[in-house]
Amino acid sequence: MPINLGSGAISGAYVGSTAVSAAYLGSTSVFSAGGFTPEDVAGLEAWIDASDATTVTLSGSTVTAVTDKAGNSHSFTPSGGTGPTLTAASQNSLDVFTFADSSKKLVTATTIPVGSASTTFVVASRDANSSNGYGRILSGSDTGDGYSPAILSGYAVTGSNDDFEYYGGGSGPNLSAGVNNTSGPKLITISHTDGGTINLYYGGTLADTSSSAKTFGTDGWNEISGGSISEGATFTFCELIVYDSALSSADRESVESYLNTKWGL
Repeated sequence: MPINLGSGAISGAYVGSTAVSAAYLGSTSVFSAGGFTPEDVAGLEAWIDASDATTVTLSGSTVTAVTDKAGNSHSFTPSGGTGPTLTAASQNSLDVFTFADSSKKLVTATTIPVGSASTTFVVASRDANSSNGYGRILSGSDTGDGYSPAILSGYAVTGSNDDFEYYGGGSGPNLSAGVNNTSGPKLITISHTDGGTINLYYGGTLADTSSSAKTFGTDGWNEISGGSISEGATFTFCELIVYDSALSSADRESVESYLNTKWGL
């Protein structure tokens, strides 16, 4: 949320003669000396960034570990086989992770909680499609309540093989962006309150919503992968950002603008 003095945006902030790096109104960032980053919004729970070489450990071009930039120990390592491949300068001149088959999975031992109010941003895509091919971009843990959340690509919940889907697990709710997702990375945002409204945004535009009460207990994201990929589909993963609240429209749009600009969406 920018604040202007007259017709000009604030370019610096000081306490006395000392420059400060950021300024807030409540929890909303109104100035950042280095430009907006996800840390400018309160409640950053997890931040996994394929383009940040300082957080990615490689063996050759194979990803062996990814550190959580939020500092909350939600780091990821391969499971069930080798990790994905790092593909250099692939999207807007930035590095991405390529999941070539269903054995390529990244998991975290410290689940990213989305059981109560939360907002999830993910930039990813299925790069190739064949009839009925689908896969999980993000998967959640099931702690016994039957509600394992997932963000899916190409899952035919609504009868289309090209949808982005949010799968609530158990009895739902199941939300769909209803768009073709095979032409490169896209931004998907999921915002929900505990037991309240769940919204799915595609590229920053509201695509589907549900007011069906759903409480996920202690479930959360614990796997990044292509999941059960069939018929040769491959996936690209760029970035995952999760907050521990349903963000205001202004804060959500700030994060979406950051991701759209960064990844050239």
